[in-house]
Amino acid sequence: MPIVDTGLARVEISQDHLDVLLWFEDHEGEVFDSRPRDVGLAYSVSAPQFGIWKPSGLDYALSVMQSHRRVYADLPPYVVDGTWVYQYHQEGEGIVDRFGKARNRALDACRESGVPVGVLLAEPSRSRGAYKVLGVGFVTGYRDGYYIISGPVGFDAGGFFLKKPRERLELISWVAEQRTDVASIDERQRVIASVVRRQGQPYFRRQLLRAYEGKCAFSEYDAEDALEAAHIEPYRGPTSNSLQNGLLLRADMHDLFDLFLVAVDTSAQTLLVSEELASTAYAKYAGKRLHLPKDKSIWPSVDRLDWHRERARL
Repeated sequence: MPIVDTGLARVEISQDHLDVLLWFEDHEGEVFDSRPRDVGLAYSVSAPQFGIWKPSGLDYALSVMQSHRRVYADLPPYVVDGTWVYQYHQEGEGIVDRFGKARNRALDACRESGVPVGVLLAEPSRSRGAYKVLGVGFVTGYRDGYYIISGPVGFDAGGFFLKKPRERLELISWVAEQRTDVASIDERQRVIASVVRRQGQPYFRRQLLRAYEGKCAFSEYDAEDALEAAHIEPYRGPTSNSLQNGLLLRADMHDLFDLFLVAVDTSAQTLLVSEELASTAYAKYAGKRLHLPKDKSIWPSVDRLDWHRERARL
């Protein structure tokens, strides 16, 4: 089976799996009068019933589909200069369904490994049954019931890559600065607002990368592209960007921290993990000592970490 570089890891996936992703890349932007499914490949390119397509025996999702029936309130993708960010609702509701349903876990597996997914959108402007191939995207985050999928992703001899990384950062800034309705239309839009706050402050992130020597404070993961600037107390403007109010965290650890599913025991500088994660791969991090800056003067604030732990009830 091919071993591909996803930017987060070198992952073994089958040629049949790769063929589906290449089909989505080849047909990026095309509109079909009916939903594409069986296109002559070993795997179908979309699910027979559900929005998340996870064939039996695969750990990863192959594609996600926004149907005409709109079972969930998926939000339209933000698109700028060919780069897009799409919020795709998980199957079911809440944290229990997120970790309890196999198709959601398949999207989380994509997120953790960097294996991308194909994205198919209903295109009612064409006809009731028409669908548009948005392309291939990385599952780059999760917020409030929505997976954040960013693209377009391409594939070459070096593996998968985001085709326009600079434009993606510009897109995030654009959402923050120009779309004044982002955080106020409804609660769902906080997904994009969260991404904006996290990635729209490159100087704060650079400071944390330097302070933590490019390693996640919780996992010591050192792939720089996957590391994010996390605020301990919520972001309330530039004054929140102090090193004592920050942690350098891998994207998934950042999500768990924001969801109060992990916290820090400041008496021992170790990680606390919620019982809700006891049956997941995150359980192994319970009790792990934090990776902290060599300079103790810029360690995260004990008071702020204790505040966060109290909120998490851990």
